[in-house]
Formats: sequence, structure tokens, C-alpha cells
Amino acid sequence: MNKLQLILGSSSPRRKEIIKSSLNKFKEILNANDITLSIISPTLDERELDQIILKDLINIEDYPLILSKYKMDNILDILKNNNVNLANTLIITSDTSIIFNNKIYGKPKDKKENITFLKEFSSSTQKVISGFSIYYNNSIYSSKSISLVTFNKLEDSKINEYIEKIPTLDKAGGYSYQDDYKFHLINNFKGSTFNIIGLPLEDILDKLKDIN
Repeated sequence: MNKLQLILGSSSPRRKEIIKSSLNKFKEILNANDITLSIISPTLDERELDQIILKDLINIEDYPLILSKYKMDNILDILKNNNVNLANTLIITSDTSIIFNNKIYGKPKDKKENITFLKEFSSSTQKVISGFSIYYNNSIYSSKSISLVTFNKLEDSKINEYIEKIPTLDKAGGYSYQDDYKFHLINNFKGSTFNIIGLPLEDILDKLKDIN
């Protein structure tokens, strides 16, 4: 394969930056001389999907995996409805959730809920789980990645200051790993930092190696 069309199905600027900075790795794994990157935002209402997915969900850790599959189906529908040729095309979708005390933490709906999230995370360890789906060679492959994040004890004053200064309403769990150097909410972590940010790059590349 000489030329590859890479489509990221996401509205996340963080996932976009991760993909853009990693194009050479995709070229190497897929033997592509050139990659054209496109970004398409899914047209799904995730809060409505919650009701559909959670109704029959057995293992809550599968939630982001299932949502990544919904996103993939949505992106494929968009492309097919626009008669996009999917030959030599790689599509990636992903979703990230925080799992803590057998509860799913997505994006907080407002600052009040964001504060509640951080109070609950104080002095505790949570799972950051990203589900991802890959469309390649007319097939879909899905998997998930897990990282562990342990928070320091968070005083109310620090949480309130953090909420006011860091934009977090668009982030699962209501915190930004990449901005943590400013506030040091996090004590330590295990696993992929890319996964914590929102796109498990290493596992996606490993899956592509297996596929290819």
C-alpha cells in the first residue's frame, strides 16, 4: 500500500493531536508512503446512548468499548451516505471512561458535578479505560486499554481553584492529566499516559501490527 486515508472519528482535540504526532508510526506499520488525515465528529448523543448501553450492560468496564463501536458504526454510515471510497482506508474511534467504585464517570455535566467527581477521587485509585475500534481492510477490530490513576488527598479549596482555572467539562472524570503539573492532583499512575489522555496509541499500533 502506498497511500492511506486515515480517518479519526472524534471531536476531541487531544485525540487529534496524538494522531497527528504519530503519523510516521502509522506509515511504518502499514507500509504507507503517504497518509491523508481527516477528522470526522460522530453525530451521536452520548447521553441518550447511555440509556441504551447501560440497560443491558453486564460488565461496566465494557462501556467505553461498546461506545467506541457505536461511534465506528456512526462514522461508517456518514462516509457511506457521502459515497466515500473506503479502499485503503483506516478509521479509528475511541471512548474513555473513568471506573471507580463500580460506577462510570464520563464527562461532568456542569461544574457542580465536576467538584463531586474530584471529591470522590480524593486519596483513591481509579481505572481509566479506553475502548477503541479500528476499521481496516473492510473489517472492524475492537479492544480496550486500562490504566490506573491514584489521586492525592484533595482539599476543597484546591478543587474549587482547579475547577475555575482548568477547562475539564469535556474530559472523562472531570480532570486533565496533561495539565496536572500545574496542580498535582495525581499522586501516581500505572499504564499508558496516552490512554489517560484519551487515546490508547500504543495498543492501537500493536493491534495494527497484528492485523497487518
